Amino acid sequence: MSSRLYEYVGPRAIAENKKTCERVQVTCHEDIVKWTHHSKGIIITTFIVDEQEKLWAADRHCEHVACARRNSVFAAGEMTFALDRAEVTFITNQSTGYCPEVSSWNVISDVLAKTNMIFPSFFDKSFIFRRCVSCQQINIVKDDIYECAVCETSLNLEWNF
Repeated sequence: MSSRLYEYVGPRAIAENKKTCERVQVTCHEDIVKWTHHSKGIIITTFIVDEQEKLWAADRHCEHVACARRNSVFAAGEMTFALDRAEVTFITNQSTGYCPEVSSWNVISDVLAKTNMIFPSFFDKSFIFRRCVSCQQINIVKDDIYECAVCETSLNLEWNF
């Protein structure tokens, strides 16, 4: 399991919004099929792995913090499920609310292995997040350029949330 538990670091207004979203605990492929009421096509979801190491999925428009019920997570991002076969076809760590490190893959891999679904061997798209020490903006590092997109200050090389 990943040793880091991620606290919500996104906008306060989103965290304070008491709106919840429908979510499903994913223990096997059938959980997703029953939740969507479909057996064909794909579904892109928001996902989190909670403090009890349970995988939860919600509509991709749901905020990660709402899916997590405003709690800390071991992992967060987007996950695509193939509904006609027991397979996760795409996974990212894209969550600007929790800004999980690429190393959060370890917990995702462990949790998905218990579902008996086929899944990628690593993130299909991974994101590196850094907070600017000058203006506090959350940044996604692109092309290995560690520079704040807002104020152009150099960003830390190490995760700093």
